[in-house]
Amino acid sequence: MDATFAFALAVAGIALAVLAVDRVPPSRRRLALVAAALLVAPALPALATVPPPILRLPFPGTRASSLAEAEVLAPAPGGSYVVVPGDTLSAIARRALEAVATVDGADVGRYWREIHAANRDVIGANPHLIFPGQSLDLPAREAVS
Repeated sequence: MDATFAFALAVAGIALAVLAVDRVPPSRRRLALVAAALLVAPALPALATVPPPILRLPFPGTRASSLAEAEVLAPAPGGSYVVVPGDTLSAIARRALEAVATVDGADVGRYWREIHAANRDVIGANPHLIFPGQSLDLPAREAVS
Protein backbone atom coordinates (compact mmCIF):
# COMPACT_ATOMS: atom_id res chain seq x y z
CA MET A 1 0.00 0.00 0.00
CA ASP A 2 1.30 3.44 -0.95
CA ALA A 3 2.26 5.60 2.07
CA THR A 4 0.20 8.55 0.82
CA PHE A 5 -2.87 6.37 0.42
CA ALA A 6 -2.24 4.81 3.84
CA PHE A 7 -2.01 8.24 5.40
CA ALA A 8 -5.27 9.30 3.72
CA LEU A 9 -6.98 6.15 5.03
CA ALA A 10 -5.70 6.79 8.54
CA VAL A 11 -6.90 10.40 8.47
CA ALA A 12 -10.31 9.33 7.20
CA GLY A 13 -10.56 6.69 9.92
CA ILE A 14 -9.60 9.14 12.63
CA ALA A 15 -12.10 11.68 11.31
CA LEU A 16 -14.79 9.01 11.34
CA ALA A 17 -13.90 8.10 14.92
CA VAL A 18 -14.13 11.75 16.00
CA LEU A 19 -17.49 12.10 14.31
CA ALA A 20 -18.66 8.87 15.94
CA VAL A 21 -17.85 10.16 19.40
CA ASP A 22 -19.20 13.63 18.71
CA ARG A 23 -22.27 13.13 16.48
CA VAL A 24 -23.48 9.51 16.61
CA PRO A 25 -26.10 8.60 19.21
CA PRO A 26 -24.77 6.33 21.99
CA SER A 27 -26.77 3.35 20.70
CA ARG A 28 -24.86 3.39 17.36
CA ARG A 29 -21.49 4.71 18.58
CA ARG A 30 -19.88 1.27 18.93
CA LEU A 31 -20.72 0.41 15.31
CA ALA A 32 -19.24 3.70 14.06
CA LEU A 33 -16.05 3.19 16.08
CA VAL A 34 -15.64 -0.34 14.70
CA ALA A 35 -16.06 1.02 11.16
CA ALA A 36 -13.39 3.63 11.88
CA ALA A 37 -11.01 0.97 13.24
CA LEU A 38 -11.57 -1.19 10.15
CA LEU A 39 -10.71 1.79 7.97
CA VAL A 40 -7.51 2.62 9.87
CA ALA A 41 -6.22 -0.94 10.47
CA PRO A 42 -5.02 -1.70 6.91
CA ALA A 43 -3.11 1.59 6.80
CA LEU A 44 -1.07 1.02 9.96
CA PRO A 45 1.64 -1.30 8.53
CA ALA A 46 2.30 1.09 5.64
CA LEU A 47 2.44 4.08 7.98
CA ALA A 48 4.93 2.29 10.23
CA THR A 49 7.48 2.23 7.39
CA VAL A 50 7.38 5.98 6.78
CA PRO A 51 10.06 7.79 8.81
CA PRO A 52 8.86 10.84 10.71
CA PRO A 53 9.95 14.17 9.25
CA ILE A 54 12.85 15.86 11.01
CA LEU A 55 12.74 19.62 11.16
CA ARG A 56 16.02 21.31 11.97
CA LEU A 57 15.91 25.05 12.38
CA PRO A 58 18.79 27.13 13.71
CA PHE A 59 17.71 29.24 16.66
CA PRO A 60 19.62 32.21 18.03
CA GLY A 61 21.97 31.22 20.80
CA THR A 62 22.36 27.60 19.70
CA ARG A 63 25.55 26.08 18.37
CA ALA A 64 25.73 26.06 14.60
CA SER A 65 26.24 22.68 12.95
CA SER A 66 27.25 24.11 9.57
CA LEU A 67 28.82 27.21 8.08
CA ALA A 68 25.45 28.36 6.73
CA GLU A 69 23.90 28.16 10.20
CA ALA A 70 26.93 29.93 11.68
CA GLU A 71 26.21 32.90 9.41
CA VAL A 72 22.56 32.87 10.47
CA LEU A 73 23.45 32.77 14.17
CA ALA A 74 26.09 35.51 13.98
CA PRO A 75 24.86 38.34 11.75
CA ALA A 76 27.38 41.00 10.84
CA PRO A 77 26.79 44.60 9.80
CA GLY A 78 27.24 44.98 6.06
CA GLY A 79 26.17 41.38 5.37
CA SER A 80 22.86 39.62 4.94
CA TYR A 81 20.77 37.68 7.43
CA VAL A 82 17.97 35.12 7.11
CA VAL A 83 15.24 35.52 9.73
CA VAL A 84 14.61 32.49 11.96
CA PRO A 85 11.64 31.84 14.28
CA GLY A 86 11.70 34.08 17.34
CA ASP A 87 13.74 36.87 15.73
CA THR A 88 12.95 40.55 16.08
CA LEU A 89 14.70 43.43 14.36
CA SER A 90 15.96 44.56 17.74
CA ALA A 91 17.47 41.15 18.55
CA ILE A 92 19.07 40.92 15.09
CA ALA A 93 20.51 44.43 15.53
CA ARG A 94 21.88 43.65 18.99
CA ARG A 95 23.57 40.41 17.87
CA ALA A 96 25.02 42.07 14.77
CA LEU A 97 26.42 45.01 16.72
CA GLU A 98 27.76 42.85 19.56
CA ALA A 99 29.70 40.87 16.97
CA VAL A 100 31.83 43.97 16.19
CA ALA A 101 31.76 46.18 19.31
CA THR A 102 30.25 46.88 22.71
CA VAL A 103 26.82 48.43 22.26
CA ASP A 104 24.16 50.19 24.27
CA GLY A 105 20.39 50.39 23.86
CA ALA A 106 20.52 53.60 21.83
CA ASP A 107 22.84 51.98 19.26
CA VAL A 108 20.49 49.02 18.95
CA GLY A 109 17.47 51.31 18.60
CA ARG A 110 19.11 53.25 15.79
CA TYR A 111 20.42 50.13 14.05
CA TRP A 112 17.13 48.17 13.93
CA ARG A 113 15.51 51.24 12.36
CA GLU A 114 18.32 51.30 9.78
CA ILE A 115 17.73 47.59 9.09
CA HIS A 116 14.03 48.29 8.61
CA ALA A 117 14.70 51.24 6.29
CA ALA A 118 17.13 49.18 4.20
CA ASN A 119 14.66 46.29 3.92
CA ARG A 120 11.30 48.07 3.71
CA ASP A 121 10.54 46.30 0.42
CA VAL A 122 10.96 42.91 2.15
CA ILE A 123 9.49 43.71 5.58
CA GLY A 124 6.82 46.25 4.67
CA ALA A 125 5.67 49.23 6.72
CA ASN A 126 5.40 47.39 10.05
CA PRO A 127 8.87 46.61 11.47
CA HIS A 128 7.34 44.19 13.99
CA LEU A 129 6.13 41.78 11.29
CA ILE A 130 9.13 39.82 10.13
CA PHE A 131 8.84 36.19 9.12
CA PRO A 132 11.20 33.19 9.13
CA GLY A 133 12.95 32.82 5.81
CA GLN A 134 13.05 36.52 4.93
CA SER A 135 16.51 37.59 3.77
CA LEU A 136 17.54 40.96 5.18
CA ASP A 137 20.47 43.15 4.14
CA LEU A 138 22.24 44.56 7.18
CA PRO A 139 23.60 48.11 6.69
CA ALA A 140 27.30 48.67 7.26
CA ARG A 141 28.19 49.76 10.81
CA GLU A 142 29.27 53.23 9.68
CA ALA A 143 25.67 53.99 8.58
CA VAL A 144 24.48 53.56 12.18
CA SER A 145 26.89 55.86 14.06
